[in-house]
Amino acid sequence: MQRAQVSTEYLLIIGFSILMVMPLLWIFFTYQADLQQNVNNNQALQIGRQVAEAAETVYFLGENSYLTLKVYVPEGLSSVNIGQREITFTFDTSSGPSDVVVDSSVNLSGQILSRPGIQYIKVEAHSSGVNVSST
Repeated sequence: MQRAQVSTEYLLIIGFSILMVMPLLWIFFTYQADLQQNVNNNQALQIGRQVAEAAETVYFLGENSYLTLKVYVPEGLSSVNIGQREITFTFDTSSGPSDVVVDSSVNLSGQILSRPGIQYIKVEAHSSGVNVSST
């Protein structure tokens, strides 16, 4: 009888401990996912600002001038749209698509690959504006 009581108390302690840990794990993983999305958004914003700044530089330097940027493209990026005077990065998140938009003062065209990892981006001035392309 004594051994059964000890086993029952032991099971109750373990069960109570698991019930206390489960909400903490849920909070941790939710916070971690939000933090990762914030990091990805900030990386995309940094890439957009670098491209916009390089575009303005080569545009004012004149036709056929170019710069090559080395950037790290974050994971979770589904597409990059470059058009008119803005760059739009679209991420797939658990709550749906999320956009990061960066404006430029010059006309932009071209394409950046949404492949994660290190990429080289060529920013080249033309008569009609600036072309942006992954190399």
